[in-house]
Amino acid sequence: AARSGISEQYEKLRDSHYNGTISLGTVSGRLVDDVRALDADIDLSGYGIDLTAHAARHMQKRHGQGKEQKENQGGLLKDDFLMIPDIISSYDFVRLANSNKDRKAISFVKIANGSELVLIGAEYSARKKLLIKTMWKVKLEQK
Repeated sequence: AARSGISEQYEKLRDSHYNGTISLGTVSGRLVDDVRALDADIDLSGYGIDLTAHAARHMQKRHGQGKEQKENQGGLLKDDFLMIPDIISSYDFVRLANSNKDRKAISFVKIANGSELVLIGAEYSARKKLLIKTMWKVKLEQK
């Protein structure tokens, strides 16, 4: 359901005049356990997961096709963006990430089509939200 929701909202999220947020569901029990194993002080139980239009535009502007920041990065395509709900629900692994403003942040990592898709979510305990902040794609070495 979240994937169809993000697909329907894709163009609206990219519109510079839109400042809304879409819900990507709630944190799964698997994610709660995986994050707690990394840092016992982080409890995401009962958290919602949201994506803001601001974050979606940041992804496109900084990590979209032709905007790659590093040599081993691939530009994010619409199909990569539409995978966000799948990355959250069926990540290959999670790890702690750096976040500004001293917030705890989580990297969701999913291997797909010869690339590692990395999605960063920052924890906002007062609002019980995990806000998706950015995403990029790293090309994996071909063996």
